[in-house]
Amino acid sequence: MTFMPGRSPIPVAGSVRMTLRTVHEQIVSQTNSFHRDVRAFRNRLVIATLISAGAIAAVVFSQWRLPMAELLQMPKGTDGVARYAVLTLVMLFGAIGGLVASIPSLATTPRIASPFSFPIEQALLKVVVGSLTALVGVIVVGSVGVSSGFASLQSLLGVSVVFGAAQQAVTRFLDKRANQIIATSE
Repeated sequence: MTFMPGRSPIPVAGSVRMTLRTVHEQIVSQTNSFHRDVRAFRNRLVIATLISAGAIAAVVFSQWRLPMAELLQMPKGTDGVARYAVLTLVMLFGAIGGLVASIPSLATTPRIASPFSFPIEQALLKVVVGSLTALVGVIVVGSVGVSSGFASLQSLLGVSVVFGAAQQAVTRFLDKRANQIIATSE
């Protein structure tokens, strides 16, 4: 006998009803727990992205307003170019490196059945962290104690892309956590 509109439902024995109710409550509880974990992870990604973007803005603002603060050694042939402009270019090219490096890992991330999906937030964080890793890498490699500086603006920007792509080393832990969350949904 099947359920048809306008007719009374199939009578179910009390013990079967209690079993069905228990199973339903467990499924709802597990689903709620999964959604809570995904939402919390997504929120952490957003917060980390905002903090990183704030750090980028603070560094660029500091370089712009405090010209004597020489965060990076200017490459040869950039006389007359403002330090904050070169710094901004380094971060922009680092973001491009971060974006390029994040595409393969995001392309292989399976879709999860949740309204709180996080691949876009994960990609944004990788791009922003790419800017920061590029800046740190360029400062370390271009410092007088390590090298004689960069021969041209092009070489500086090339190194920025490479260090921007190196954000994968920093964000790999986030990828691992994302994969753990996705594995619990399967």
